[in-house]
Amino acid sequence: MPAAPDHWQFCLKALNEKPGFSGPETLGTHGPDPFFFYGQVPWKKRADNSRAHDFAEWLHDAPPSEVLGPLVRSAQNIQDEKEKNNSLHTSEPESLRALAFRFLKGMVFHYLLDRNIHPWVYWSIGFNNELNPDPPSRIRHARFEAALATLGPVPQEEMVQYSQSPRIMLHGEKAWFAAADALFTSAFPDRYKKGMYEASFNDMKTVLLFIWDPLAIKRKIFDAFGAHDSLPRSMIQPVITKEFEKRDYRNAEHKQWLMPSTGTEQYESAGDLVQRALEEAKEAEKYLNQIEADIIEKDGSQQTEQKKQNLSRIKYNPKVLEFISWLGNLNHEGCAPGEVMKYWKGIVKENTL
Repeated sequence: MPAAPDHWQFCLKALNEKPGFSGPETLGTHGPDPFFFYGQVPWKKRADNSRAHDFAEWLHDAPPSEVLGPLVRSAQNIQDEKEKNNSLHTSEPESLRALAFRFLKGMVFHYLLDRNIHPWVYWSIGFNNELNPDPPSRIRHARFEAALATLGPVPQEEMVQYSQSPRIMLHGEKAWFAAADALFTSAFPDRYKKGMYEASFNDMKTVLLFIWDPLAIKRKIFDAFGAHDSLPRSMIQPVITKEFEKRDYRNAEHKQWLMPSTGTEQYESAGDLVQRALEEAKEAEKYLNQIEADIIEKDGSQQTEQKKQNLSRIKYNPKVLEFISWLGNLNHEGCAPGEVMKYWKGIVKENTL
C-alpha cells in the first residue's frame, strides 16, 4: 500500500484537482488501508480488530471480480436518497448513490496505483513469500514507501510541503461514511460491520498524525527506547535522511528489475508506473461514469415500484461485466490468482531510514 500521501496526490491528479479539494473520492482513495489501523490506537482498543484486519488482507489479496465487482453492483442498487453533504465544493445535497459512486471511484484509483507500483516495491525490499516472514517484510515495505512518499514517486513533481499537517489528506464527512457503509454492508455483509470504515479511518488518522515527524524528533525517541525496528517507527514521515543520496528509490536510471511473481524483465521507473496507473484511472472513470449515467437514465420517469424492479435488473448491466473484465485479475500486489512473489533483489536494509 503506497503511503497515504501518494494515494491522495494520485487521486487529485486523476481528478485534475489541486490540494484543497476534498470529496468522497479522496476518502475512498485510501482504499482498504484504513482497516489495517482498526484498533491500533493504544488508548482506543476495539474488541473485533482481527475482523477488520482479516477483511483488509482479503480486500488486498482477492482479484477485482471479487471486490470491485460486488462494490459496483452495490452502488447501482442504492436507493436514490438525498444526503446532507458539507463538502467545500458541493452546496446542494447529493444522493447517497452519487456519493457511493464517487467513493467507489477513489477505491478504484487506490487499487490501480497499488497494482502498478507494488511489484517495484516488493522487488526493491527483497520480499519473498517463503523466505520473508512478517513482521520484517512489513517493516521494509513501510520504510520504502515512506521514503517514496517523501521523495514523491515522480521527480520534480510539486509535492505537499511537509511543514503542513497531513490533516489536509485525512478529511471525511458523515455523508461520505454513510456511502461507504452502504457499499460495504451490501457487498460484504458477512465480513463488514456497519460503522467499521469510519472507525478504521479515524484510527488511521490518529496514528498518521501521531507519527508525523517533520522535525525528526519522534524517530529519535523511538530509537532511544530500542524501537528502531518497530512497524510504527518504520512508517514515520517525512523521511529525513541522506539515504536518498545513495539509493535510487524511483529507479530514475531505468535499470532492469524483475516482476516479483513472474520474473519478467522490467525497466520502468516509479514515475512510469504512476503514469500508467493514471492512464488506467482515466479509463476506469469513463466506465464508472457510464454505469452511473445508465442508472440515472433508466431511473428518470419510472414510478416508485417500477424503479425498484428496474434496480433489481440493473445488477446484470453488461457494462459492469465489461468493466470488471477490463480490470483483469491482478490483485493489489500485482499478482494473478495462484502466483507467488519469488524474484527479488532488496535495496532496503533493516537498519536504514
